[in-house]
Amino acid sequence: MEARYDGGRTTGFASPAGDSIEGVIDLSPALGLGRPSRYLWRVHHEGWEFRGVWKGDILVVDTAMGVPSGCLVIGTVHGDTALYAFQRRGALAHLLTPEGVCFPVEDTDISVWGVVDAVLRVGMAGAV
Repeated sequence: MEARYDGGRTTGFASPAGDSIEGVIDLSPALGLGRPSRYLWRVHHEGWEFRGVWKGDILVVDTAMGVPSGCLVIGTVHGDTALYAFQRRGALAHLLTPEGVCFPVEDTDISVWGVVDAVLRVGMAGAV
């Protein structure tokens, strides 16, 4: 049987850096993920880079927030759920794609699910 070192029996001087070791970083409290109206949503499509959202980003989405004009939302258009820009002009509201295609929210097959409240970017490999 081979003996392996598990770090439990050390000799010598303890590292002074051991006093500064932090535990696991939990972003849940800072992002409010304990609230039942907050969800994480991974971006799977390109096209929103001009709004600071890249493919692979994780969005914090709130389903209980009001929907201000100009914000990014998760919406459903004819059964497809995706990221859209929300635009309100007077009594009319629309969901916009990055290409500028416009869908009226008043259509019964179009809805806003939640508002993007934060963008998380994990890793920068391959980013320009």
